[in-house]
Amino acid sequence: MKKVGIFLLFFSVIWNCSAAETPKSNGQSSVFPIPPSVRLAPRAPEVYVITAKDSLNDILSRFVLDNEKLLNLWGGTVPQYSVGDAVSLLRIDNQQQALQFKHGRTVKLSPNMRIIPAERANNLLPLEKIQQFLMRPRVVTEEELRKSAYIISSADKNLLLTSGMQIYARGLEESDEHSFVIIRPGQTYRDPVSNEPLAREAIYLGDAELKAEGDPSTLLISNAKREIQVGDRLFPLGERTFNQDIKLHSPKYLEGARIIAVVDGVTQIGQYQVVVINKGLDENIEVGHVLAVKRHGGTVEDKEQANEIVTLPNVNAGTLLVFKVFDRVSYAVILKATQAISVLDEVTPP
Repeated sequence: MKKVGIFLLFFSVIWNCSAAETPKSNGQSSVFPIPPSVRLAPRAPEVYVITAKDSLNDILSRFVLDNEKLLNLWGGTVPQYSVGDAVSLLRIDNQQQALQFKHGRTVKLSPNMRIIPAERANNLLPLEKIQQFLMRPRVVTEEELRKSAYIISSADKNLLLTSGMQIYARGLEESDEHSFVIIRPGQTYRDPVSNEPLAREAIYLGDAELKAEGDPSTLLISNAKREIQVGDRLFPLGERTFNQDIKLHSPKYLEGARIIAVVDGVTQIGQYQVVVINKGLDENIEVGHVLAVKRHGGTVEDKEQANEIVTLPNVNAGTLLVFKVFDRVSYAVILKATQAISVLDEVTPP
Protein backbone atom coordinates (compact mmCIF):
# COMPACT_ATOMS: atom_id res chain seq x y z
CA MET A 1 0.00 0.00 0.00
CA LYS A 2 2.89 2.34 0.75
CA LYS A 3 4.36 1.82 -2.74
CA VAL A 4 0.98 2.45 -4.37
CA GLY A 5 0.68 5.72 -2.44
CA ILE A 6 4.15 6.81 -3.50
CA PHE A 7 3.36 5.86 -7.12
CA LEU A 8 0.17 7.91 -7.19
CA LEU A 9 1.74 10.88 -5.44
CA PHE A 10 4.73 10.79 -7.78
CA PHE A 11 2.55 10.89 -10.91
CA SER A 12 0.16 13.44 -9.49
CA VAL A 13 3.06 15.82 -8.97
CA ILE A 14 4.94 15.32 -12.25
CA TRP A 15 1.79 15.14 -14.39
CA ASN A 16 0.42 18.39 -12.96
CA CYS A 17 3.80 20.10 -13.28
CA SER A 18 4.18 19.16 -16.95
CA ALA A 19 0.60 20.18 -17.72
CA ALA A 20 1.22 23.61 -16.24
CA GLU A 21 4.29 24.26 -18.37
CA THR A 22 2.79 26.04 -21.36
CA PRO A 23 3.67 27.19 -23.88
CA LYS A 24 6.21 24.51 -24.91
CA SER A 25 9.82 25.63 -24.56
CA ASN A 26 13.31 24.20 -24.40
CA GLY A 27 13.76 22.03 -21.34
CA GLN A 28 10.05 21.42 -20.82
CA SER A 29 9.16 17.80 -20.14
CA SER A 30 5.99 15.72 -20.39
CA VAL A 31 5.52 12.53 -18.37
CA PHE A 32 3.38 9.57 -19.43
CA PRO A 33 2.86 6.67 -16.98
CA ILE A 34 3.59 3.02 -17.80
CA PRO A 35 0.96 0.88 -16.04
CA PRO A 36 2.18 -2.35 -14.42
CA SER A 37 0.27 -4.38 -17.03
CA VAL A 38 2.61 -3.11 -19.78
CA ARG A 39 5.96 -4.89 -19.84
CA LEU A 40 9.30 -3.35 -20.72
CA ALA A 41 11.07 -4.32 -23.93
CA PRO A 42 14.29 -6.30 -23.57
CA ARG A 43 17.26 -3.93 -23.15
CA ALA A 44 15.01 -0.88 -22.92
CA PRO A 45 17.31 2.18 -22.85
CA GLU A 46 17.48 4.63 -19.98
CA VAL A 47 17.50 7.52 -22.46
CA TYR A 48 16.76 7.64 -26.19
CA VAL A 49 17.21 10.68 -28.45
CA ILE A 50 14.58 10.95 -31.19
CA THR A 51 15.81 10.98 -34.79
CA ALA A 52 14.15 12.22 -37.97
CA LYS A 53 13.07 8.72 -39.04
CA ASP A 54 11.32 7.82 -35.76
CA SER A 55 7.54 7.47 -35.57
CA LEU A 56 5.76 7.35 -32.22
CA ASN A 57 5.44 3.56 -32.56
CA ASP A 58 9.19 3.30 -33.25
CA ILE A 59 9.93 5.26 -30.08
CA LEU A 60 7.56 3.34 -27.83
CA SER A 61 8.73 -0.04 -29.18
CA ARG A 62 12.19 0.69 -27.81
CA PHE A 63 10.77 0.84 -24.29
CA VAL A 64 7.75 -1.48 -24.09
CA LEU A 65 6.65 -4.79 -25.61
CA ASP A 66 3.11 -3.69 -26.41
CA ASN A 67 3.06 -0.09 -27.60
CA GLU A 68 -0.52 -0.41 -28.91
CA LYS A 69 -1.76 -1.37 -25.46
CA LEU A 70 0.13 1.56 -23.93
CA LEU A 71 -1.41 4.02 -26.41
CA ASN A 72 -4.88 2.62 -25.68
CA LEU A 73 -4.33 3.11 -21.94
CA TRP A 74 -3.24 6.70 -22.55
CA GLY A 75 -6.50 7.32 -24.43
CA GLY A 76 -6.42 10.34 -26.72
CA THR A 77 -3.43 11.91 -24.97
CA VAL A 78 -0.24 11.20 -26.90
CA PRO A 79 3.26 12.68 -26.53
CA GLN A 80 4.26 15.64 -28.66
CA TYR A 81 7.87 15.39 -29.78
CA SER A 82 10.47 16.74 -32.18
CA VAL A 83 13.80 15.56 -33.54
CA GLY A 84 16.43 15.84 -30.81
CA ASP A 85 13.99 15.42 -27.91
CA ALA A 86 15.11 12.96 -25.25
CA VAL A 87 12.86 10.16 -23.99
CA SER A 88 13.82 8.88 -20.53
CA LEU A 89 12.65 5.87 -18.55
CA LEU A 90 11.68 7.07 -15.06
CA ARG A 91 11.83 4.52 -12.25
CA ILE A 92 10.82 4.21 -8.61
CA ASP A 93 12.43 1.45 -6.53
CA ASN A 94 14.08 0.19 -9.74
CA GLN A 95 10.72 -0.48 -11.39
CA GLN A 96 9.46 0.98 -14.66
CA GLN A 97 7.05 3.80 -13.99
CA ALA A 98 6.88 6.34 -16.81
CA LEU A 99 8.29 7.79 -20.00
CA GLN A 100 9.49 11.38 -19.87
CA PHE A 101 9.62 13.36 -23.12
CA LYS A 102 12.07 16.23 -22.65
CA HIS A 103 11.79 18.86 -25.36
CA GLY A 104 14.49 20.98 -26.90
CA ARG A 105 17.39 18.89 -25.65
CA THR A 106 20.79 20.07 -26.83
CA VAL A 107 23.25 17.23 -27.35
CA LYS A 108 26.94 18.02 -27.05
CA LEU A 109 29.17 15.51 -28.78
CA SER A 110 32.77 14.85 -27.90
CA PRO A 111 35.32 12.39 -29.30
CA ASN A 112 35.17 8.97 -27.68
CA MET A 113 36.37 5.48 -28.48
CA ARG A 114 34.40 2.28 -28.06
CA ILE A 115 36.06 -1.10 -28.52
CA ILE A 116 33.82 -3.70 -30.16
CA PRO A 117 35.12 -7.28 -30.40
CA ALA A 118 35.49 -8.47 -34.00
CA GLU A 119 33.06 -11.34 -33.54
CA ARG A 120 30.32 -8.87 -32.49
CA ALA A 121 30.91 -6.24 -35.18
CA ASN A 122 27.70 -5.34 -37.03
CA ASN A 123 25.75 -7.60 -34.66
CA LEU A 124 22.82 -5.22 -34.45
CA LEU A 125 19.65 -7.27 -34.20
CA PRO A 126 16.46 -5.47 -35.27
CA LEU A 127 14.78 -6.15 -31.91
CA GLU A 128 11.63 -4.25 -32.85
CA LYS A 129 11.14 -6.76 -35.68
CA ILE A 130 11.82 -9.96 -33.71
CA GLN A 131 10.90 -9.22 -30.08
CA GLN A 132 7.53 -10.98 -30.41
CA PHE A 133 9.39 -14.16 -31.37
CA LEU A 134 11.89 -13.81 -28.53
CA MET A 135 9.35 -13.31 -25.78
CA ARG A 136 6.59 -15.74 -26.73
CA PRO A 137 6.38 -19.36 -27.89
CA ARG A 138 6.01 -19.53 -31.66
CA VAL A 139 6.56 -23.27 -32.15
CA VAL A 140 4.96 -26.18 -30.30
CA THR A 141 4.95 -29.93 -30.74
CA GLU A 142 1.85 -32.08 -31.10
CA GLU A 143 2.63 -33.58 -27.68
CA GLU A 144 2.77 -30.12 -26.08
CA LEU A 145 -0.57 -29.24 -27.68
CA ARG A 146 -2.14 -32.45 -26.43
CA LYS A 147 -1.05 -31.74 -22.85
CA SER A 148 -1.79 -28.00 -22.86
CA ALA A 149 -4.61 -26.25 -21.01
CA TYR A 150 -7.51 -24.89 -23.07
CA ILE A 151 -10.33 -22.36 -22.81
CA ILE A 152 -13.79 -23.90 -22.32
CA SER A 153 -15.96 -20.81 -21.76
CA SER A 154 -16.16 -17.20 -20.66
CA ALA A 155 -18.09 -15.63 -17.79
CA ASP A 156 -20.56 -13.95 -20.17
CA LYS A 157 -20.65 -16.84 -22.70
CA ASN A 158 -19.32 -14.69 -25.56
CA LEU A 159 -18.01 -16.59 -28.58
CA LEU A 160 -15.29 -14.02 -29.32
CA LEU A 161 -13.15 -12.99 -26.38
CA THR A 162 -10.94 -9.95 -25.82
CA SER A 163 -9.07 -7.93 -23.17
CA GLY A 164 -10.72 -7.57 -19.79
CA MET A 165 -12.93 -10.65 -20.12
CA GLN A 166 -13.01 -13.44 -17.54
CA ILE A 167 -12.49 -16.92 -18.97
CA TYR A 168 -12.52 -20.50 -17.71
CA ALA A 169 -9.92 -23.11 -18.64
CA ARG A 170 -9.17 -26.74 -17.93
CA GLY A 171 -5.78 -28.38 -17.50
CA LEU A 172 -4.22 -25.91 -15.05
CA GLU A 173 -4.77 -27.85 -11.82
CA GLU A 174 -1.11 -28.87 -11.48
CA SER A 175 0.42 -25.64 -12.80
CA ASP A 176 2.50 -23.40 -10.54
CA GLU A 177 2.33 -20.52 -13.04
CA HIS A 178 0.10 -17.45 -12.82
CA SER A 179 0.83 -15.77 -16.17
CA PHE A 180 -0.01 -17.43 -19.49
CA VAL A 181 0.10 -16.78 -23.21
CA ILE A 182 -2.89 -17.71 -25.33
CA ILE A 183 -2.09 -19.40 -28.63
CA ARG A 184 -3.85 -21.10 -31.52
CA PRO A 185 -2.19 -23.90 -33.51
CA GLY A 186 -1.21 -22.69 -36.96
CA GLN A 187 0.49 -24.27 -39.94
CA THR A 188 2.55 -27.44 -39.65
CA TYR A 189 6.20 -26.96 -40.57
CA ARG A 190 7.33 -29.90 -42.71
CA ASP A 191 10.60 -31.14 -44.10
CA PRO A 192 10.73 -30.11 -47.79
CA VAL A 193 12.11 -33.50 -48.92
CA SER A 194 10.39 -36.13 -46.75
CA ASN A 195 7.27 -34.08 -45.93
CA GLU A 196 7.74 -35.20 -42.32
CA PRO A 197 6.10 -32.86 -39.77
CA LEU A 198 8.78 -31.00 -37.78
CA ALA A 199 6.80 -28.64 -35.54
CA ARG A 200 3.57 -26.65 -35.32
CA GLU A 201 3.30 -22.88 -35.53
CA ALA A 202 1.88 -21.27 -32.39
CA ILE A 203 -0.11 -18.16 -33.33
CA TYR A 204 0.07 -15.66 -30.46
CA LEU A 205 -3.36 -14.32 -29.48
CA GLY A 206 -2.84 -12.61 -26.12
CA ASP A 207 -2.04 -12.97 -22.41
CA ALA A 208 -4.02 -14.11 -19.40
CA GLU A 209 -3.57 -13.98 -15.62
CA LEU A 210 -4.72 -16.73 -13.26
CA LYS A 211 -7.30 -15.48 -10.76
CA ALA A 212 -8.56 -18.68 -9.13
CA GLU A 213 -7.30 -22.26 -9.31
CA GLY A 214 -9.68 -25.15 -9.84
CA ASP A 215 -11.29 -27.29 -12.50
CA PRO A 216 -12.07 -25.18 -14.35
CA SER A 217 -9.61 -22.41 -13.40
CA THR A 218 -10.58 -18.74 -13.67
CA LEU A 219 -8.39 -16.33 -15.63
CA LEU A 220 -8.56 -12.74 -16.85
CA ILE A 221 -7.48 -11.82 -20.38
CA SER A 222 -4.96 -9.03 -19.78
CA ASN A 223 -4.00 -8.43 -23.41
CA ALA A 224 -5.57 -9.52 -26.70
CA LYS A 225 -3.75 -9.15 -30.01
CA ARG A 226 -6.35 -11.11 -31.95
CA GLU A 227 -9.84 -12.43 -31.28
CA ILE A 228 -9.73 -15.32 -28.81
CA GLN A 229 -12.10 -18.29 -28.92
CA VAL A 230 -13.14 -21.32 -26.91
CA GLY A 231 -10.62 -24.07 -27.59
CA ASP A 232 -7.57 -21.81 -27.78
CA ARG A 233 -4.60 -23.09 -25.77
CA LEU A 234 -2.78 -21.70 -22.72
CA PHE A 235 0.98 -21.97 -22.19
CA PRO A 236 3.04 -20.65 -19.24
CA LEU A 237 4.55 -17.26 -19.97
CA GLY A 238 8.01 -18.33 -18.81
CA GLU A 239 11.10 -16.14 -18.80
CA ARG A 240 10.97 -13.14 -21.11
CA THR A 241 14.61 -12.16 -21.40
CA PHE A 242 17.02 -12.17 -24.30
CA ASN A 243 20.77 -11.68 -24.39
CA GLN A 244 21.53 -9.46 -27.36
CA ASP A 245 25.28 -9.94 -26.90
CA ILE A 246 25.45 -13.11 -28.95
CA LYS A 247 28.57 -14.38 -30.63
CA LEU A 248 28.44 -14.49 -34.42
CA HIS A 249 29.69 -17.79 -35.79
CA SER A 250 28.90 -20.34 -38.48
CA PRO A 251 28.75 -24.13 -38.53
CA LYS A 252 31.49 -25.94 -40.41
CA TYR A 253 29.01 -28.33 -41.98
CA LEU A 254 25.30 -28.10 -42.78
CA GLU A 255 23.43 -30.27 -45.24
CA GLY A 256 19.86 -30.14 -46.48
CA ALA A 257 18.94 -26.86 -44.78
CA ARG A 258 16.25 -24.77 -46.45
CA ILE A 259 13.84 -21.95 -45.73
CA ILE A 260 10.53 -23.74 -45.19
CA ALA A 261 8.27 -20.84 -44.20
CA VAL A 262 8.11 -17.08 -43.89
CA VAL A 263 6.27 -15.64 -40.92
CA ASP A 264 3.01 -13.66 -41.19
CA GLY A 265 2.06 -14.88 -44.63
CA VAL A 266 4.12 -12.54 -46.82
CA THR A 267 5.22 -13.84 -50.21
CA GLN A 268 8.32 -11.74 -50.84
CA ILE A 269 11.20 -12.25 -48.41
CA GLY A 270 13.40 -9.19 -47.85
CA GLN A 271 15.66 -7.65 -45.24
CA TYR A 272 14.56 -8.16 -41.62
CA GLN A 273 11.83 -10.67 -42.53
CA VAL A 274 11.63 -13.61 -40.14
CA VAL A 275 11.88 -17.05 -41.72
CA VAL A 276 11.80 -20.66 -40.51
CA ILE A 277 14.51 -23.14 -41.49
CA ASN A 278 14.19 -26.93 -41.24
CA LYS A 279 17.13 -27.43 -38.88
CA GLY A 280 17.36 -27.01 -35.10
CA LEU A 281 19.05 -28.33 -31.99
CA ASP A 282 18.97 -31.87 -33.36
CA GLU A 283 21.27 -30.68 -36.18
CA ASN A 284 23.50 -28.59 -33.87
CA ILE A 285 22.06 -25.25 -35.00
CA GLU A 286 22.86 -22.51 -32.48
CA VAL A 287 21.72 -18.97 -31.72
CA GLY A 288 24.19 -16.67 -33.48
CA HIS A 289 24.75 -18.88 -36.52
CA VAL A 290 25.27 -16.75 -39.62
CA LEU A 291 24.23 -18.58 -42.78
CA ALA A 292 24.15 -17.83 -46.50
CA VAL A 293 20.93 -18.01 -48.49
CA LYS A 294 21.27 -19.43 -52.00
CA ARG A 295 18.58 -19.11 -54.63
CA HIS A 296 18.00 -22.06 -56.95
CA GLY A 297 19.77 -21.37 -60.23
CA GLY A 298 17.15 -23.08 -62.38
CA THR A 299 17.65 -25.09 -65.54
CA VAL A 300 18.24 -24.37 -69.23
CA GLU A 301 18.27 -26.40 -72.41
CA ASP A 302 21.61 -26.86 -74.16
CA LYS A 303 20.62 -26.64 -77.80
CA GLU A 304 24.13 -27.69 -78.87
CA GLN A 305 23.65 -31.01 -77.08
CA ALA A 306 20.26 -32.13 -78.29
CA ASN A 307 18.40 -29.90 -75.83
CA GLU A 308 20.08 -31.50 -72.83
CA ILE A 309 18.73 -30.04 -69.55
CA VAL A 310 21.53 -28.32 -67.59
CA THR A 311 21.14 -27.29 -63.95
CA LEU A 312 22.66 -23.87 -63.26
CA PRO A 313 24.62 -23.17 -60.05
CA ASN A 314 22.75 -21.70 -57.11
CA VAL A 315 23.07 -17.94 -56.70
CA ASN A 316 24.01 -16.12 -53.47
CA ALA A 317 20.86 -14.27 -52.43
CA GLY A 318 21.57 -12.99 -48.92
CA THR A 319 22.54 -13.67 -45.33
CA LEU A 320 20.48 -14.72 -42.32
CA LEU A 321 21.08 -14.88 -38.58
CA VAL A 322 19.57 -17.58 -36.38
CA PHE A 323 18.07 -16.01 -33.22
CA LYS A 324 15.82 -18.73 -31.77
CA VAL A 325 16.31 -22.49 -31.93
CA PHE A 326 13.89 -25.34 -31.28
CA ASP A 327 14.47 -29.09 -31.55
CA ARG A 328 13.82 -29.45 -35.26
CA VAL A 329 13.32 -25.93 -36.65
CA SER A 330 14.82 -22.49 -36.06
CA TYR A 331 13.81 -18.87 -36.50
CA ALA A 332 16.17 -16.61 -38.40
CA VAL A 333 16.11 -12.99 -39.53
CA ILE A 334 17.27 -11.93 -42.98
CA LEU A 335 20.16 -9.52 -42.40
CA LYS A 336 20.89 -8.87 -46.06
CA ALA A 337 19.06 -9.63 -49.30
CA THR A 338 20.94 -9.10 -52.57
CA GLN A 339 18.53 -11.18 -54.67
CA ALA A 340 14.89 -12.18 -54.36
CA ILE A 341 14.60 -14.80 -51.58
CA SER A 342 11.89 -17.46 -51.59
CA VAL A 343 10.64 -20.39 -49.56
CA LEU A 344 12.72 -23.55 -50.30
CA ASP A 345 15.89 -21.57 -51.00
CA GLU A 346 18.99 -23.38 -49.73
CA VAL A 347 20.74 -22.33 -46.51
CA THR A 348 24.48 -23.08 -46.17
CA PRO A 349 27.54 -22.01 -44.20
CA PRO A 350 28.96 -18.82 -45.76
